[in-house]
Amino acid sequence: MTDIFEDLQALLMSEQPQYAAFLMKRQVVFTQFDGVALARSRSVFRLVQALHGFDEDNAGTMDIAVLLRQVIRAYQRRLRIPIRLWMQIEQRCQDVSVRQVDLEQDGLIELQADPWETDWLAHTELIDTLAVRRSDHTVIGDGMLYAMTTWSRYRSQAQKVAVSAGLFAMPGSTTLITLPTGSGKSLCSLLPIWSATKGGQIKAGTTIVIVPTVSLALDQERQARSFFTHSVNAEYTPHSFTGSTSSDVRITIERGIRYGTMPIVFVSPEAILGSLAEPCLEAAQRGTLHSFIIDEAHLVETWGAGFRTEFQLLSGFRRELMKASNGQLRTVLLSATISSKAEDVLKTLFAEASTEHWIRIQADQLRPEIGYWLNIADTAEQRETQVIDALAHLPRPAILYLTEPEDAEAWYEKLITHGFKRLATYTGKTDAAERERLIHEWMDDKRDLMIATSAFGLGIDKPDVRTILHACLPDSIARFYQEVGRAGRDGCSAISLTCLLAQKDYQRAKGMLSTARITTDRAFERWQGMQKGQQSIQYQGDDLVLNLDATPLAEQHLRRSPMNRNWNEHVLLLMKRAGIIDLLAIPKYAESDTQTQTQATHRLQVKVLQHHAVNDEATFAKTVGPWRNDERFGLEHDLSRLLNLIEQATRGPSQCIAQSLSEAYPDASLACGGCPSCRQHMFMSYAKPSRLSFTWEHIPQSNLESTSALAVLIEQSPTVLVVSTEAQWIDSRETHAFLAKLVVQGFRQLIVPDNLLEGPSGSALLTSLARNPDHQHLLIPSSWVTGAHDYPLLSIPSIILYPSENMLADRLYQHLKPLFRNIPVLHLIHASLYLQSEHGFFKDRVNGITHSFESLEQLMTPFNSFDDFNLY
Repeated sequence: MTDIFEDLQALLMSEQPQYAAFLMKRQVVFTQFDGVALARSRSVFRLVQALHGFDEDNAGTMDIAVLLRQVIRAYQRRLRIPIRLWMQIEQRCQDVSVRQVDLEQDGLIELQADPWETDWLAHTELIDTLAVRRSDHTVIGDGMLYAMTTWSRYRSQAQKVAVSAGLFAMPGSTTLITLPTGSGKSLCSLLPIWSATKGGQIKAGTTIVIVPTVSLALDQERQARSFFTHSVNAEYTPHSFTGSTSSDVRITIERGIRYGTMPIVFVSPEAILGSLAEPCLEAAQRGTLHSFIIDEAHLVETWGAGFRTEFQLLSGFRRELMKASNGQLRTVLLSATISSKAEDVLKTLFAEASTEHWIRIQADQLRPEIGYWLNIADTAEQRETQVIDALAHLPRPAILYLTEPEDAEAWYEKLITHGFKRLATYTGKTDAAERERLIHEWMDDKRDLMIATSAFGLGIDKPDVRTILHACLPDSIARFYQEVGRAGRDGCSAISLTCLLAQKDYQRAKGMLSTARITTDRAFERWQGMQKGQQSIQYQGDDLVLNLDATPLAEQHLRRSPMNRNWNEHVLLLMKRAGIIDLLAIPKYAESDTQTQTQATHRLQVKVLQHHAVNDEATFAKTVGPWRNDERFGLEHDLSRLLNLIEQATRGPSQCIAQSLSEAYPDASLACGGCPSCRQHMFMSYAKPSRLSFTWEHIPQSNLESTSALAVLIEQSPTVLVVSTEAQWIDSRETHAFLAKLVVQGFRQLIVPDNLLEGPSGSALLTSLARNPDHQHLLIPSSWVTGAHDYPLLSIPSIILYPSENMLADRLYQHLKPLFRNIPVLHLIHASLYLQSEHGFFKDRVNGITHSFESLEQLMTPFNSFDDFNLY
């Protein structure tokens, strides 16, 4: 295997380093490594990329010094560099604790990177040590996964269960899926629609994925397109819909949604409630809307109550889609970690009243990759010095989080003066085109440091982020943990460093929470504006159609703007929670009329539930006030909990930080990559196994979809015994092909012996199943049925391939007996299989029609011989 460090050393020693040629090897090298070796090699290529841009002034002296330090520390080896480079960066190397260890020889200087030693933060000597912290227990894949990705295994059993839930959830259901960061939950969106459309080659409906940020939409589009390489044309290709999407592409997206040709669209809540609402409703009526998915669904609760109210208004839109689809629309909610409060909100907003429509797949685990360091400074100047010191020593890529866009810009200017150039700012004020450019540069390793507000990083699957530095106080444990979770997605150790001015940051965050929540008197003024403003309302009994662009009556001078509309939506959501009104539909966007000079308006239909409360200010305040106060108290309580967590950790920690985080995420397994308490007690890191749990109160049932003679046979008897007399009947070419043909016939659940799923045999079976990726199926090891695994078996047409050993086969049969009711089941057995529990041979004791492999083969279409599956 290539020694990347030695290759780097040879490159630096050459008279004319060929940086571009070296970088060409990057993707090939990455396929050779995983774990720590991959993380180290990424740091090498990042350094070479910076050196490549150094002469053209695309990298600064501090960038080179920091990246040199990272490579030397990652490999724990000395590195020789040309004297000409040393002369340019010598002063910066002192700042990053890199020193010369030998005299100049042959025009080269040998460097050593010392541990970071500082008097303001404890236990920093091993802060940048790389180690694998997450151990994935992969499980067998299936034909769809293999066809789409060439991956033979899912990352975990939880991921496989989650994808299965998306594939086989019944129409009208809502599925909540929580998987740990880095465990591949995006596959839950992609695989079902990729399979249904054969990778964009046929029309099979559109999946709408709601994402919170432009960066996530663009990143998801990029990932999705890597799998849809054989799409028919643009209308059969995944797209994102953002502010920078051109008018031509917008027309393509709208047409693709209306007619169900576009497989998947990534879009913001604002856009789906605006210009894409009508195409989606039309698609729902046509039956061509495949799924409605909300990614990062925890934000519905944390952001949707005030900031970006569209997250909670999505519930009304989903209700309209459900109505248009005659209750057939499937809803999926995705998140990495979710609190009990957030889950309750999601279930209330996005699930039907019947519990049989609620599916919950959960495998939460706190992040084992993250090591936590925390410090409280005395002055702003002291914190500034500490942050610059940290950025000189901590590995890249890194994100520096600030509260306000103005803070990010100020820090950008400071760091430029310190010799950094491979950095950028990304905030809520960054325009759409600039966001797209920065995300591509971030993903392509052209930026080492992002100075950002919370607008950046959400859901972006960059695996090798090593450092998250907070120079602010996030407004809750949830936001802090979500931002921290943008590091270490490759399973290797990552760093969270929080540098606070405790009371100043707390008061600032508290003030921002206060200004983000409206007072009851201001809320009533806005309600009056919506209720009584000119052309603002239409009456339909108790139903009102409100103009969301209306301004308070006493402030007609206010400009109609998205912020004004957002405040109105916030008031209506508050009134809804107080039980004064109900929201009946999504906001409607009406185009401006140039002939009458009327402006574009946003309208929302509501039903009045308490007439006195909407007309009397005192009653309004009495009704709404407690809800408003509870909401504000909850937000301030969340902020105080985070500050207390940080203060306790810096005072002399008494418990692991994971224990504090578990109060917010009680269902998550404990894990910690190191914290002040753990380091004090000499515990470096730990991770308890994640617990897979699921609530699938209504197991979907289905029958065979084929119109073949086999389907007719199944109608006569749902139980069929397929008997073989061949000695090698389990692991044979014919058996693999036979299973694949049965999947084409409509059998969807395959339970097979574990040994058939390993090695060449497993690869051969996956290859057979992958020939028809649009025929969705589950491939389940028999040990998951008979062992300690808690795995949901579905009431769908099933095939059971029994082991040759009588005892194992009998045990499998006993576990599966409840599954045999009312669904087609094929039992594939050897003629001599004996069931001790039934005191006889399987073929004599189990009722059903008996067939040989050959006779059943003749009942199947469209394949005529096993030669069609000659894959060996």
